[in-house]
Amino acid sequence: MRPYLAVIKDSFREALASRVLWIVLSLILLHLALLAPLGIRLHPTTDFAWGDVLEGPQLVAKMRRAAAIGGASPGGRVWKFLDEATQAKLVELQHIERGDGGKFFQGMEALRTSLTNLIHRRDLYDATAFKNVSLGKEARDLQARGLDKLSDDELARFHRLAIEAAFPGHIRRRPPHSVSITYLVLESPTLPFSKEQADNFIKEWVISNEMSWIIGPLGMIAALLVTSTIIPQMFDPGSITLLLSKPVSKSLLFIAKFLGGCVFVLLSATLLISGQWLILGTRFGIWNHGILWCIPIFVFMFLIYYSVSALVGVVWKNAIISVVITVVFFLSCLVVYYAKGTVEGLFIDPERVVKIANAAGTIIVVRETGGMDVWDVERSRWQRTYEPQPGGRGVPTLEGPYYDALTGQLVAGQGYANPFGVAGQRITLRLGRATDGWALRDGPALPNGSATFLIENDGQLLAVAGDNLFRLHGKLEPAGQGMTILGFSIPSGGADFRPTLADSKLSFADPLAAAADPTGPRVAVASGSDIYVLNREPTGKYAVAAHRNLAGKEREGIAVAIGGESVVVAREDGQISLLAAKDLATRWQKTLVPYTQPRFVAAARDGSQFAILFQNHQLWLIDGTSGQARLAPLRGQGDISGFVFTKDHLLVADCVDRITTYDLKTLRPTDTRWQRMSQFELGYYYSLLPVYSIFPKPNELENTVHFVLTGKQTTDLGLFRGVLEQRRDHLDPWRPVVSGLIFVGLMLLIACIYIERHEF
Repeated sequence: MRPYLAVIKDSFREALASRVLWIVLSLILLHLALLAPLGIRLHPTTDFAWGDVLEGPQLVAKMRRAAAIGGASPGGRVWKFLDEATQAKLVELQHIERGDGGKFFQGMEALRTSLTNLIHRRDLYDATAFKNVSLGKEARDLQARGLDKLSDDELARFHRLAIEAAFPGHIRRRPPHSVSITYLVLESPTLPFSKEQADNFIKEWVISNEMSWIIGPLGMIAALLVTSTIIPQMFDPGSITLLLSKPVSKSLLFIAKFLGGCVFVLLSATLLISGQWLILGTRFGIWNHGILWCIPIFVFMFLIYYSVSALVGVVWKNAIISVVITVVFFLSCLVVYYAKGTVEGLFIDPERVVKIANAAGTIIVVRETGGMDVWDVERSRWQRTYEPQPGGRGVPTLEGPYYDALTGQLVAGQGYANPFGVAGQRITLRLGRATDGWALRDGPALPNGSATFLIENDGQLLAVAGDNLFRLHGKLEPAGQGMTILGFSIPSGGADFRPTLADSKLSFADPLAAAADPTGPRVAVASGSDIYVLNREPTGKYAVAAHRNLAGKEREGIAVAIGGESVVVAREDGQISLLAAKDLATRWQKTLVPYTQPRFVAAARDGSQFAILFQNHQLWLIDGTSGQARLAPLRGQGDISGFVFTKDHLLVADCVDRITTYDLKTLRPTDTRWQRMSQFELGYYYSLLPVYSIFPKPNELENTVHFVLTGKQTTDLGLFRGVLEQRRDHLDPWRPVVSGLIFVGLMLLIACIYIERHEF
């Protein structure tokens, strides 16, 4: 063993003597020196950022109405402190159409800046005006210290919390602290992100991409240029004779020389990654030890490319040929990797079915892009019936759709999810009928700030907003149909949404999710970390039957389903809770699928079981009586993208848009709807994927980096944290490791066989 260790030690000395290594190390030190002054600073969240004020015209109307009525109220007090010029601008905002972008933007900006100015006044809060407002714990703690003793920033924070509580459907709640970016003596304006959001973005996006590009393409090319001569020089007449002067194995000698060639990358990666780890810890407070695991990961990435260089060096004994062939291999891996990613990102994943509705036997699906298709029985294919409206309002989403058997209509909620939660998600109601080809039309106007809607067990429509629950009174029909009086369209029957919470002080914070019990007049609402079970009383009002706070992280996404005697709560951290519906007592809490997040949760029509679809495309079933959880014995596991319960069946989507109907009791397939693949899809499944499977996957090691940094196998780059239904890319961190090990082993085996069969 001593001769081989001597070869590896000699490689260290050669690397340290290399000018290129010292140039690279100098560049790394310069890079770290430029990064070192970068940092973040925490500030109390006070000022209203763009997107914090929702449904501005309706908020202005509420404040004006409160001021006109008189008496002490939050709206009246806020309106009182506005000057006449600002009041005039806000009155004009009420009459501006949302489509008039310029004027609407100016009006919303005036509202935002006026509210920001008000919270910095020390006389804004009045106990009498806010007596009916339920303040949160943070606000109560500040109030207990005495408002006159608070600093200016603390008082502004208290005023913001009071306004958030007073107008829950109009003011977006923000975490206690926001961040600003600092560099030496420079500091950016305060950003509307929390420390946790900033940390997630840095780990999931900044660090991963920086390391992938600096140590990836740039580092790999530099390392290959330096190490390309090591193996060919080993076989020079003078060198090989000296090395073989002792009784050593030629293969083991080659392996030792091969490992010694990795010293260059090891030293460079260790300096760069260790330096970044120290900077992130001291300047950002992110002491993530997973960063240090990136050192062996990137050395392993280099091993994959270097194994090709070493094999070529053994066969041709020429450094130039080694570099050329290795670069060609590098580019080939890159092309295959990006070809697969591009095809999936542009053509496959956007077309996956994520939601299903059974409209009296007609199957209707919603794609990942928000488009809606109906199954054409005669042509055995999907027919597009609805395309989300274009615009820069965010990523289109479609709540539901649900089939309303009472009116024979499809009911959906059109919304737009915004990155980092900016502006929140608010939906508008859409209705479709079979006579119109299921094309969606505008329905009755939802209450301000509606986040989702439900179909109650008796078919009634319920809207869920931050400040109340609202039930539709009147006939459910598209807007514009009904009576026309003086040029104004009025829905027949006077359909409108009316508040239905027994406790008018109860409000719900983002992120907000809700589910109706299919077995009775009961609703479960998840608001932040709070879970509510609301029973419908004989008066028609909903009263809190049970309430519980589940400890969780700031703005952690949550999904909920209720049926029979159980409530299922799925958290963004992957934890699933089975609770008793009567008092929300815990039956069990567990992580069914590690390192991933749940996406959809639903209860069967009879409440006997629940289904949870995870972001890794696995569907799990939970028995509502026994509490037993199991991976559903269905075909397509690992590729399932959507599901829905009907009375006697479970409909499941997999393979992009294949819909399989399973008997709910036996889980045996009874029907399948799947249109014939296009030439493009055939090329993807039967050409591109097989080629990709054969190739090693060094570029996918960035998925391994992401896993060691975040502990998750999914990512949306931190953009949609708190929104479980938003798709997250599922990353397999171990696939590139396994394929890389196989490839490196194969390359070294071929090289060793070649060496043993030739004389030198």
